[in-house]
Amino acid sequence: MVPPPQSVLLREKGFRELVGAKQLREMNIPFVENGLATRRSYAEKNSEQVKRFIKASFEGIRRMFDNKELTMKTIAKYTKITDEKMLEESYRFAVDAISKDATVPHDAMAALVEQLVNLKSIEAPAAKKFAPTAYYENRYVNELEREGFFNKLWH
Repeated sequence: MVPPPQSVLLREKGFRELVGAKQLREMNIPFVENGLATRRSYAEKNSEQVKRFIKASFEGIRRMFDNKELTMKTIAKYTKITDEKMLEESYRFAVDAISKDATVPHDAMAALVEQLVNLKSIEAPAAKKFAPTAYYENRYVNELEREGFFNKLWH
């Protein structure tokens, strides 16, 4: 998967996308698509701040789904892209790639670790040293889910 504007430039040169985020989702192939990162030690000391950051991030994602015009203006502002075709493609990619589900799927993280081993980006013994759960934490998202934040946000 190549994000815009590079995807537009490649398509104009005759390349075509074989599979994108939307197709992976339709085929039920788990993948890590978006995420927020911080040190565990920081998150544990500042759990309310972490939850507020997750909430703000997903309120922004909700806005992206609800307001195409604002989203395209925002993309243009921060990428300096002015070409309408590239902005449209960037918006489509974002809507297709960004999930409304804030949890990191365990299967997706396990597949990512396996892929990194296969690509020799990490050594197999190192990968086996830690469970995939060592790389992500859904606790704060789960707390927000129990509090009704996501249900209220998307319904």
